[in-house]
Amino acid sequence: MAGQSPPADLALQVQHLLASLPGTLPSLSERSFPSDIAGQVDHTLLAPSATSREIIAATLEAVELGAKTVCAPSGYVRLAHETLAGVPAERQQAGATKARPLPICTVGFPHGNASSYAKAQETKRAVEDGAAEIDMVQNVGLVKEGRWADLWSDIKAVVDAAKGSDRKVALK
Repeated sequence: MAGQSPPADLALQVQHLLASLPGTLPSLSERSFPSDIAGQVDHTLLAPSATSREIIAATLEAVELGAKTVCAPSGYVRLAHETLAGVPAERQQAGATKARPLPICTVGFPHGNASSYAKAQETKRAVEDGAAEIDMVQNVGLVKEGRWADLWSDIKAVVDAAKGSDRKVALK
């Protein structure tokens, strides 16, 4: 992405994607779910009133449930990372995902309208604090206005900040 500008047809691609979404969701049945559903789930605590104790409890709960990840606000991702590092593997639910949950973090949560600089700094710090994945909240206002180049720059700032790490970090 470095040095690139948004694809010229990005607006058309977004419009096509939005038009392809179903008007209603299909009904779900028990057969629709994988047998290890917990291993597919991001266990999340993003409440603005969350305390350190609640983050630790949610992190331990993610381990016991066999969740894929535990998602914490950027100010608590280090605590989640350290809590996960201190949990013995045998504490995880039998038959659940073999790997311990990964600590992940939202950036620009909840509205996505923070500056690109702020999102990049939040990303950099979250990665330093142990986040294995960054879930960026896009700026919906930019989408509504069709400001694709600005949206592209916003996303690129977060990607570049994550790439500055010495380890691979997933981005969504």
